[in-house]
Amino acid sequence: MSYSWNILGEVFECSATLGSRKVSLVSLKRGSDGYMRIHPVSWKNGSSDRFGLKATSPEDVLGFLDNPDGKIFLFPNNHMGPDLLCFVQDEETGELILLAVQAKVSPTISSESWISAINSITPNFFYTNVVSIKSLFALNFFLNFML
Repeated sequence: MSYSWNILGEVFECSATLGSRKVSLVSLKRGSDGYMRIHPVSWKNGSSDRFGLKATSPEDVLGFLDNPDGKIFLFPNNHMGPDLLCFVQDEETGELILLAVQAKVSPTISSESWISAINSITPNFFYTNVVSIKSLFALNFFLNFML
């Protein structure tokens, strides 16, 4: 049993184009041949012995993006922006989507909070409290040219 959503927009607030997709949660693991393999996520079996990775630095984030090693979720450090990263796969096209999630728990959300949440999941704003300029440039390069 894999985990899929009928419509992504039923679970997350997102654009109509993205929100209309049917997706499944997947894990990725780079094989010895260098190719990334896609694995369905299930409670009974998986491609890793861990649920996720808690990143403590930009280098940890880059390492996860280069090879998640079967881990489903990345929990970035507070300086990155998003609260959670994971991969989903469009069931129709097979396209992989890197999902960046910002959680806000509130009965109402102000426009300032919306803007802050959107900025926190926008790759150009990752690590705006720059911990390491070198790591920031490497992360931006990866996001712009590798994904």
